[in-house]
Amino acid sequence: MIDLCKKIWFIMTLDCEGSAEWTSKSFDQKLHWSEKVAIKLHCMICKKSRMLNRQMTLLDERLSQMTTVREERLSDAARKRIRQVLKSQI
Repeated sequence: MIDLCKKIWFIMTLDCEGSAEWTSKSFDQKLHWSEKVAIKLHCMICKKSRMLNRQMTLLDERLSQMTTVREERLSDAARKRIRQVLKSQI
């Protein structure tokens, strides 16, 4: 019961800075349901956070597309050279 109260409190008190932080984390890790709800509710009432969320999502999509395109253009020899350099640096 206390855990549920903490989650509800988190949802109700999320501010713009927290929303930006949790939105950023959502691209790297899976968020808990309460964190997702908190972001969505905050973005419903805050235009700036909503716009930031959209921009971050769009940026993530575009970067993913760029990575895919660049990987397709590399020859097998180039990929091997890159792997060797990375392994030698470890």
